[in-house]
Amino acid sequence: MVRKSPYKHPVSGHYRDGKFIENYERGKGNKPTQPRGVKPRTRAGVEYNVVFSFPDGSTESYNTGGTATGALKSAVGMIQQPMIPKRATLTLIGGKTR
Repeated sequence: MVRKSPYKHPVSGHYRDGKFIENYERGKGNKPTQPRGVKPRTRAGVEYNVVFSFPDGSTESYNTGGTATGALKSAVGMIQQPMIPKRATLTLIGGKTR
């Protein structure tokens, strides 16, 4: 394995073998950048209706926008019942799909 040379950066003053070494710069070149992730394309104007059915027969309904999984995630955070739903139904109510 070959070691890459360091990018240009300042080195603080320090002691080496009892002798003080002044500040200096080490390396050459620019600092490497992290690759950027791809942003998902959003669908403007898309809205979903999420209906949760609970074991006691009650239901809760929420309208949320964005992607199908995003709508479901945000609707889960809005649940008012103190129990876990047994079913979730997701219906597209507005906007265009591809």
